[in-house]
Amino acid sequence: MHRILASAPDAYDLIKGPPVNERTGLSQWSGDAAKRAAGWASATPVTVEEKVEAIRGLAADESVAALAACELLLDHESPQKCPRLRAAHLPQLPHSEARLT
Repeated sequence: MHRILASAPDAYDLIKGPPVNERTGLSQWSGDAAKRAAGWASATPVTVEEKVEAIRGLAADESVAALAACELLLDHESPQKCPRLRAAHLPQLPHSEARLT
């Protein structure tokens, strides 16, 4: 944690003021809290922005991103939303086939 915070320009000020841990209610540093304070990506995304960035990283490949978007739509919308993508990719994924039938 100290190595992470040392990379921040205001490291000494940061170390003096640890954030409140939401689980314990105590002011204390964790690895993820230090990464957030230093402007790094945390291992466990908490905020909406962190979650979106994590998804973006996982779906960097265009075909993965398209299939993931279609899967998310299929969970909430009509299966007809992505018929071409579904026909091209979902037969290769047994977990998706089972859910769609």
